[in-house]
Amino acid sequence: MNSLTAQQLAFILDIKVQEARAKLCHAWCKFHGIENKAYFNENNKIVDDYPSAIPIGMISQTLCIDNLQDVVEDIQRNFLTRPATRTWILCDYPEKEMALKAKNKVRIPSALKSFLSEPDIEFIKAQWHKRYGIQY
Repeated sequence: MNSLTAQQLAFILDIKVQEARAKLCHAWCKFHGIENKAYFNENNKIVDDYPSAIPIGMISQTLCIDNLQDVVEDIQRNFLTRPATRTWILCDYPEKEMALKAKNKVRIPSALKSFLSEPDIEFIKAQWHKRYGIQY
């Protein structure tokens, strides 16, 4: 993976998507030495005309997140092997979602899904179905 979207950066930094988009706009402009013309509209949504996905190296360099590429690779390789994240996605997340939505329809967060391989996604779905009877 060479670039990140606002949704992916928000997942990594545990911030809101609009905040992540603002950071991406800032990184883009700072890297290119141009004025940042992004702004928040009346609906508190950021309006800009910069690329939706920004290269990880550019984000890392301009936002001083030195290990960003390592973080992305770690999520891709180890999300289901690390006990805390494995427990979160297999147990904590679906239980919370089912309690909030009061139904057995839960989806893997799209930002996380974009990092995971197809076998990992299928494993999560199989575990959710086995544990909670969640259908897709």
